[in-house]
Amino acid sequence: MASILSGRNTEAQLISLYRKLEPGKFSPSDHNDIVRALEKQLRDRFPRAANRVFGAKDKDVVESLELFVALLDFDPTTNKLGNHVKTGGGRIRGECYIQNYISYKNQQGQKVELLLEQKTFESELMAYVYDRSSKGAEVSITSYTFAEIDEAKQHYNRVLQRYCDKNSCYKKSLHSVGFFIFIIEVINSLNAAISAYTPYLFGSAYSVPPLSPRHESTPASVKPAQKALLPISP
Repeated sequence: MASILSGRNTEAQLISLYRKLEPGKFSPSDHNDIVRALEKQLRDRFPRAANRVFGAKDKDVVESLELFVALLDFDPTTNKLGNHVKTGGGRIRGECYIQNYISYKNQQGQKVELLLEQKTFESELMAYVYDRSSKGAEVSITSYTFAEIDEAKQHYNRVLQRYCDKNSCYKKSLHSVGFFIFIIEVINSLNAAISAYTPYLFGSAYSVPPLSPRHESTPASVKPAQKALLPISP
């Protein structure tokens, strides 16, 4: 163990030591300690090699958050921040070993965020819930230990449901206003159409012209006069 932590091993030597580890050669706790020591050396000194051997250092955290988002019951289209797992600024600046989060923000500016953070390789993974109840309100922060991460997720879900419901009501109200305006426009269009066609319907637009003489007809009850027949002489 001391030789591993000395920092004198090359990348190839550390990878070789890891691959030669046999699960039954050490006790489970000693085996895990050796693996963590090798991983730490590779993460600190050879990060690309560490990703090849162990995978991305935040892989488990990202998968956990992605699964959590997939199980949430809410309308994802109402989230102005997107529903993917994001990398925190502390991780990008190199201030944290792991920092990933998910967040939700509605039309009113209410926002909630669940962040998982591990300061260093040796430190404990922590969870934080950030809650902003209105656009200009102060952000409240609640921290949770590794053992309390499920509680942090429940906290996030409760706030999410509250903010998502308000956003849905807001959208429904907008739809109601839009439908009301549509009805008014339909009524106005019908009124205009009725006004335009009223003269034609009631005969005030045109007078019916009289029939010309050549079109006059003899009533069916009047028969034309017939010539009297003269008697035949003997």
